[in-house]
Amino acid sequence: YDWIDEDRFDDANQISAANGKKGNLIAVRKNGLTGFINQQKKEIVAPVYEYAQVNYQEGISLICRNKKWGYIDENGKEIIPCQYDDAMQFYQGKALVSSNGSVLCLDINGNEISGCDEKLIKWEKSHELGDRGSFIKHR
Repeated sequence: YDWIDEDRFDDANQISAANGKKGNLIAVRKNGLTGFINQQKKEIVAPVYEYAQVNYQEGISLICRNKKWGYIDENGKEIIPCQYDDAMQFYQGKALVSSNGSVLCLDINGNEISGCDEKLIKWEKSHELGDRGSFIKHR
């Protein structure tokens, strides 16, 4: 690997007030792509992601592969495929994603739902006005 998040070996379950729970997996990078290993340094997810969030929100992490966004769980399983143009972290079981110019609200199973709460609606309006809000597409 080109890089290993070495600080994580002693604190795999560290809580970060600002960013949520860190998962049990440790981020690694190889050839510019991110994957995950476990505490025993066994590869769990091969480095295939351009971006992988290392802090989990509600047990789910945001990922990007081939410029499309999706989500993995704390075990590294891709639970919502990388198919969205943009996405944000989960909050209270819901996340906003962008697909073909439309903003959608998803549940943790990837189903499109209605009833996004006030925080998500504010984020969507901010995005429509040109402010990136929580979107991280241009990292």
